[in-house]
Amino acid sequence: MKKKLLFLSIIISSLLLFNACDYNESNFPGLDDLAQSKDITTYEYTVTDADISTIVKGLYANKDATDSAMAKYLNTNKVFSVSAPASVTIPYLLKSMYYGANKGTSANITYKYKTGTASYYALTSADYTSVWGNDIVKALTPTHSPNTVLPSLLNTKYPSVTEGDVRIAEYQYSAIEPTSTPTEMIGFLDDFEAYTAGSGIAVPNDNLYVINKDLIGTYFWQCRSYNNNKYAQATSNKSTTQNEIWMITKQIDLSATDNANFTFDVTVGYYNADCLTVLVSENFDGTESGIQTATWIDVTSNFTLPQEPASGYGTLGTAGIMDFSAYAGKKIYIAFKYTGDDSGTVKKTTTYQLDNIKVTYNKVVVTVPTTETRFAYYRYENGTWNLISKSFYQLTADDYTTMGVTRLSATTAPNYLPALLKLKYPFAQEGDSKIAVYQTSSTANNADEYIYKNGVWTPLSLVETRTDQFVFSGWDVNGWVFDPTLRVTMKKGLNPTDDYMMLVNYVKETYGTTYPTVLGYYGTSLQSEYYYGASGYYGNISLRESDRLKDPSYAALTTAEEKAAFLEARTQEGLAVYLALKFPDAQPQVSGIDVYAYVTTAIYDGTTTSTYIYKYQRMDNENLKWKYIESTKQ
Repeated sequence: MKKKLLFLSIIISSLLLFNACDYNESNFPGLDDLAQSKDITTYEYTVTDADISTIVKGLYANKDATDSAMAKYLNTNKVFSVSAPASVTIPYLLKSMYYGANKGTSANITYKYKTGTASYYALTSADYTSVWGNDIVKALTPTHSPNTVLPSLLNTKYPSVTEGDVRIAEYQYSAIEPTSTPTEMIGFLDDFEAYTAGSGIAVPNDNLYVINKDLIGTYFWQCRSYNNNKYAQATSNKSTTQNEIWMITKQIDLSATDNANFTFDVTVGYYNADCLTVLVSENFDGTESGIQTATWIDVTSNFTLPQEPASGYGTLGTAGIMDFSAYAGKKIYIAFKYTGDDSGTVKKTTTYQLDNIKVTYNKVVVTVPTTETRFAYYRYENGTWNLISKSFYQLTADDYTTMGVTRLSATTAPNYLPALLKLKYPFAQEGDSKIAVYQTSSTANNADEYIYKNGVWTPLSLVETRTDQFVFSGWDVNGWVFDPTLRVTMKKGLNPTDDYMMLVNYVKETYGTTYPTVLGYYGTSLQSEYYYGASGYYGNISLRESDRLKDPSYAALTTAEEKAAFLEARTQEGLAVYLALKFPDAQPQVSGIDVYAYVTTAIYDGTTTSTYIYKYQRMDNENLKWKYIESTKQ
C-alpha cells in the first residue's frame, strides 16, 4: 500500500512541474530568453605561443590534409602567414576562449604575420646564356632589360613562391648593346717559355702535348734555350742509333670554325738530311700505342724547311702558314716527327729547332665594353614579381677595414651593419630603409634590408604585427568568423603597385589617349593624374584648381558649387576604382557578412592636406563593384 502511494505522489509532482512550465511560458512570453545574457561586447586579445598550440590541436582534430598542413606550419613557425591565414585559423582559438559569446560579439585579435620570405639571388653564367642564346655576353642591356628578364627568371627559379616573398637580384648591366668584332682566337699556342730549359730536359707531356717519345731509340724533343729564347729541339747527333721521335700536341678543337691557320718557326743546324715530318690526324686516340694505328696526313709540303747550313745553325724564322680550312668543324692532333740515324756511315743527324707553334682562327666575338653590378628588389604580389624601388648600399673595402673583418655572413651581419649604417647615414629619418649588400666570400654577396626605427637601424624580418576583427555569428551558423571589413591607408610611391600610382596608371590606360592633359609627368616619369587627382609622388588626391583645370570636363564648369560637387563625385568614383584594383578578388559577402572597405586618403585642397576616411560596400554588380556609403574628415 505504501509503494502505491509513493508512486502516485511522484506522478502528481511531475504533472504539477510540467504544468508550471507551460504556465510560465504561456502567461510570460520571452521569460526563458530573458534568463539568458544578451550582452554584446568587443574583446581585445593578443595571440601567444600557447594559443597557437590550441589552434594546432583544433586543426589536427579535423583530420583534413589542408588543416594538417596549416597545423604543421604554425607548430614550426609560431607565426601566421599565407600558408596559415589568421582569418581561417584564429576562429579555433576564439571557439575555446569565448564559447559563451552572444551573436554580434566581436573580438579584435592582435597577432604576428609573416608577409613572406626573403633571399638573395645573383645571376649565373647559365642565366645569361639562357637570355642571349650564347655563352659570351654576361650582362643585361636595354634590349634584354632587367624589367623584362628578371621577373621571368624569378618565376623559373622559384616555382613554389608564395605571396609576399622577396627576392633581391644581383646582375651585371651594360647600357651599351653588344658589338660583333672579328677576333683572332687561339686554338693552340706554345712558345716554350713556360718550361725548364737545358740539355737533356724533355718538353713535358702536360696540357699542351700528349706524347714526346722516341719509338726506336731513347732520345726525345728537348727544351733548349739560346739568347734568352726557349724552343724545342730534336736531333740524332751522337745517338749512335736510329731515332723516331714523336712530339704530338693535345687535341685541337676546330669544330666551331671554318678559317683556321697553322704556323710555326723553325731553324736547322748541321743539315745533312731531311729529318722532320709534320703530320695531322683526325682519329688518333692520344696513346702511345695509337700512334701506329692512327691515320696521319703528311702536311710537310705546306711549309718551307731549311736545308742549310751544313755547319753551324741558321736563323730562326717562320716555316710558313698552312690553311687549315680542310679541318673545319673537326678535332685534330698535330705531330712533329723527327726521323734520324746515327748508326752508320751515312748520317741523318740534322738538328731541328721549333718555336711559336700556333693554330689560330678568326671568330666574330660578341662583347659589351664595360659592365656594372646592379641590384633589384622584387616582391611577389598577386601572382607577379613586382619591382619595388629600394635604396641599396654595397659595402666597400674601407667598410670592412672599419669593422675589422674581411667578410660577413647572414649570422654576423646583424652585429655590424646597424652601426655601419648609422655611421654612413647620420641624418636618416624614421621609416627610411636601406638594402645593405655585403660580401660572404671573394666571389659571392648577400643582402639584408634594414629599417630606421626609433634611432636604430633594425633588420627587416618580414614579420609584422596585425590586428583583425572577428565576429560571432552564432553556433547555429558559422560560429566565430573573420570580419571581412577591409581597411587600407593609401601610401605614396612611384612603383606600379603603390596605392596612388595604381590610379595614375589606370587613368593613363583608360583616358590618357583621349585626354592626354590629365597625365602629369616629371621629365619622362609619370607621377600624377588630374582625372581623379591622384599623385604617386606627393601621396594625395589633389583638388587644387590649377591641377584639375587640366581635365576638360572640370574646366567646362562655371560655378563653385558645380566644381565642388564634381570633385567630390570624382573622388568617390576614383576610390571605388582604386578598391577594384587593390582588391580584385573581394566578395560581396564572407560567411554571410557584408563586405565593407574603409579607405584612408590624403586630400590636398591647394593650401592644406587633410585626412579623410571613405566607406564603401562591395557590390555583386559587374559595373558597380564598390558602392560609396559615406566619408568623414579626421
